[in-house]
Amino acid sequence: MSGSLLSQFRMQQVSSVDAAPPNGSQAPSRARSMTPMSPTPSRSTPSLRRERSESDAAAEAQQEAKRLKKFADELCKDYNLPDDALDTFLPLDPTRMMVDLKASILALGGSTKKSAAQKYLDSAEFKVCLANLDTACASLT
Repeated sequence: MSGSLLSQFRMQQVSSVDAAPPNGSQAPSRARSMTPMSPTPSRSTPSLRRERSESDAAAEAQQEAKRLKKFADELCKDYNLPDDALDTFLPLDPTRMMVDLKASILALGGSTKKSAAQKYLDSAEFKVCLANLDTACASLT
C-alpha cells in the first residue's frame, strides 16, 4: 500500500510542475496581443532628434567659421597683411591647408633665392669680381 501512496505523491508533484507557469509565479502569465503596438511619441522622436542635431551641427559650423575668421583677422593685423589675405585659406580642410601651406613655403623659398641672387648681381662686390675677371681674361689674350 505504501508503494501506491508514494507513486500517487510523485504523480501529483510531476503534474503540479507541468502546470506551473514558466516564470515561477503562481499567477497565470499575461496574455499577449497579436496586433502590433501603435507608434508612440517616443518612437517618432528620432527624426526630431536628427533634425535638431543637424541644425545644431550647422549652428556649430557657423560658430567655428566665425572663430576662424576672427583668428585670421587677428593674424593679418599682427603680420601687417591685408584684412582678406587669409580668406581663401579658411574654408579648406586641414589636408588641403597643409598642401597649400607647403606650396607657399616652397614658392617663397624660391623667390627668396632669386631675390638673394639678384641682390648679389646688383652689389658692388660682384662688380669688383666681374672687373677682376675681365682684367684677368684681357691679360690672357
